[in-house]
This record gives sequence, structure tokens and C-alpha cells, in this order.
Amino acid sequence: MTSKPRRSNAERAAQTRGTLLAAATELFGRLGYEGTSTIAVLEAAGLTRGALYHHFADKRELFRTVAEQVERTLEAEVESRTAHISDPKKRLRSSVLLYLDEVSRSAPARILLRDAPAVLGAAEWQGLADAAWMRHLGAIADAARPRGKGGLLPLLIGAAIDRAALALAEGRLDPAAVKASVRLLLDRLLD
Repeated sequence: MTSKPRRSNAERAAQTRGTLLAAATELFGRLGYEGTSTIAVLEAAGLTRGALYHHFADKRELFRTVAEQVERTLEAEVESRTAHISDPKKRLRSSVLLYLDEVSRSAPARILLRDAPAVLGAAEWQGLADAAWMRHLGAIADAARPRGKGGLLPLLIGAAIDRAALALAEGRLDPAAVKASVRLLLDRLLD
């Protein structure tokens, strides 16, 4: 009879944290921050209140961690799908359009664009975006338009994309028209 190797405390803790984050991400994405209780997260994860409070101080900290994870996942997806594009302007256009597609899906839009500013406050929410997507966007924008390094360009593009993504997620705009407008905006900003 062979026995399974025992997992370390760190491995068990990481698995518990991952289970909590997966359940919370699904619920926050579907029901929003206000519509998601910690009890619902625990039930979905099949864990106890002690497990939750071992890893997170409260629901807000859990939400912030989910938002960071969603933002990093989007950034990594955009980075991996555009890294092969050597022309900075083409890469910027592709990155922005891909990010728009990804963030306008209902769960990321609800977490990052609807709930995060209200739950975390504008400064903390902006810091979260700056740490992930804006860093990526800023580096490409600097390469695409070197004379504008470190300037307002990434902020303008980011704000426009977030507003367009939210409108798309809410079904208020035609996706083809939005993409055409974003391409035009990028062309004008980069020229």
C-alpha cells in the first residue's frame, strides 16, 4: 500500500487561499461586491470562516485581492498575446483593443470598473490599475511616441478604454463602432 506524500502547511495554505479567491472571483464577478456575502464565498469554497479570516482581514481585503488578481491576469493575457509585435504603434493598438475586449466581459467589468472604484476608493483603485495595466500601457506608449515619455498619453488612453469597456459591458454601445472609434482615437493621439 502506497501513501500520498503529505503536503506542507504552506502548500495547504496556498490551496485554501486559491480556493477562496476562485470562489470570491466568481461571485464578485456575477453578483457584485454588495451582492456577495462572505458566507456565500465560504459556502462556494467549502471552507470555514476561520479559513477566510486566516487569509484576509475582511471582505474588502478579499475583494481587493480579487481585483488585483483580475487586473494582473488581464495584463498577462494582453502581454502574452502582443509580445511578438515589434512595432510599438501596432503593439499599442493591439494591446488596447485586446484589453478592451477582455475587460468589457461582464465579470472583469463589474469587478474592475464598477465595484473597485466604489469599494476601494479612487486613489487605491487607480494605484491598482497603475501597478498592472497602466504600467504595461505606459511602456508601450513611451516606445510608440518617445517624445511623450511618462506623459499623459497612457492616462488618456486608459480612461477612454475603461469608459468604453463599461459601456460595452452594459450593452450600451455597438462593439464594432467602439473599436473603430478607439482605433481613430489611438491614431490621432499617436500622430
